[in-house]
Amino acid sequence: MVNHRLVTTPLCVASQAVDIATLDGSMAALRRALPHCPIHGSGTQSERCSIQSSLNHHEDTNVRFSDLVPGFVIRTAPRLVTAKEMLEFASRYDPQWFHIDPPRATAGRWKGLIASGWHTSAIAMELMVQNVLSGSEAFGSSGCDSIKWIHPVRPDDTVALRFEVLRSSKSPSGRTGILLSKSELWNQGDRLVFTMQGTTLFDITNSGG
Repeated sequence: MVNHRLVTTPLCVASQAVDIATLDGSMAALRRALPHCPIHGSGTQSERCSIQSSLNHHEDTNVRFSDLVPGFVIRTAPRLVTAKEMLEFASRYDPQWFHIDPPRATAGRWKGLIASGWHTSAIAMELMVQNVLSGSEAFGSSGCDSIKWIHPVRPDDTVALRFEVLRSSKSPSGRTGILLSKSELWNQGDRLVFTMQGTTLFDITNSGG
């Protein structure tokens, strides 16, 4: 199944200009597509240049650590969340009545069944892996700084991921890439339902990243 994603890749930012020599071939191709955008290794230019393009996308991505510069954004296609899926997840991992008992949930404060927050988190992780991490050098995480469940996810909602790189650095040895990112889920009504900020680790020993 082919999905579509919108990629916004900042190539020059006032606070951190990106030298094109540090970017891999895919980013160089984006640079050629926008010849008016100045790329440099130093300076204080305030202009921010970005590229937005709709890409055909399979589960295995080609995003690499060297692509993940601050301001890099991926928006995924919407994903349907069914009542069956919600009940199966919650029955096993979070069997609270408002997740697993539709009649009682309807009479309760939420006025209907809602997804477990951990289910929502898992969906965000699923979309992150499919659209960002699966073809990268990622090998783990040191944890999350914050997770917030802002609005309930209900049966037959659709949610789409917005993934943004906040900070990218390397370990002193140069072997590990350290990425701080923010993930958001937005529903079909363009309402923010979930946010997570966390760190992902990348093995860049032999990648030149």
